[in-house]
Amino acid sequence: MIVKGQEVAFYVFLALIGMTIYLIRKGGPIPSIRKIAGLEAIEEAIGRAAETGRPVFFTPGAGGVSSASSAIDTMSAIEVLAHVSDLTAKYNLDLMVGVSQADTHTIADQTVREAYSRAGQSDAYKPEMVQFLSPQQFGFAGACAGYFERERPAAIFLLGWFAAETVTLAEAAALSGAIVIGGMVRYVQLPSLLVSCDYTLIAEELYVAGAYLSKQPVKMACIRSQDYGKLAAIALIAIGAVMVTFGSKVLTDFLK
Repeated sequence: MIVKGQEVAFYVFLALIGMTIYLIRKGGPIPSIRKIAGLEAIEEAIGRAAETGRPVFFTPGAGGVSSASSAIDTMSAIEVLAHVSDLTAKYNLDLMVGVSQADTHTIADQTVREAYSRAGQSDAYKPEMVQFLSPQQFGFAGACAGYFERERPAAIFLLGWFAAETVTLAEAAALSGAIVIGGMVRYVQLPSLLVSCDYTLIAEELYVAGAYLSKQPVKMACIRSQDYGKLAAIALIAIGAVMVTFGSKVLTDFLK
């Protein structure tokens, strides 16, 4: 049963799902995505760690994968973790992953384990690479800051869902002298990352990171479908504005 007043949203949802399925089944050449500086800098950050022999630190934020407010952001960060873990395994670097929620710990640990297995470095994987720091936001931030001060990592990745602890994390990371790559969607805390990190993924750049790094056709097809949807929305806004200007509310009434 379609909720009254939500018919248009339902049909748009069906159209997007249909377009995504079509693009996945169609296949074809992988579309390009504009260069994202923060993702391009991952190789540079890992290279710094390899040159200096210092560790790499990664956190997928203070959110959990079972929380409606933070699940998408956290899983997007986990996709980047898979890529970073592939590189640390390849170059035999020390990796530390700090998490704040138990459910995130399980997924992050499995992600790192699989990355080292893919690289043929299963023996190099250690359970202590992924550590459950604290479920309290400032306890978590304090533990991360303490690690930065003690170990002086060469590369720090602050990606995922963050709240008020963002300022503490970003400032401590900046003072450590590491290459810091941050990224989040919540605009309330985003300025703290922008002024403290060397590179920052802004909003949807975090969501597209997994597809950008992996170049998997299915993920790229999903991104293309979403872009088509955005273009259609922009076109409807422009057409609606013109129609209203000339006194016609047919489109706006239809979309209500």
